[in-house]
Amino acid sequence: MFLFSGRGYWQELIESIVWAHNKLKVAPATQPRALSIIQGRVVGITHYLLAELPQYGHSS
Repeated sequence: MFLFSGRGYWQELIESIVWAHNKLKVAPATQPRALSIIQGRVVGITHYLLAELPQYGHSS
């Protein structure tokens, strides 16, 4: 639960968030759900673009 295992950072992070929600009764019905390969790629490119545009989106 502390992001030390070899199972993958994102899986550990999501499971930690779900555990905290369940422990605090914030959203007891929330369960982790795997993304398809396409969904994962869309999330990745979205994060990449959102990080790139503020840094390099302006003209010099």
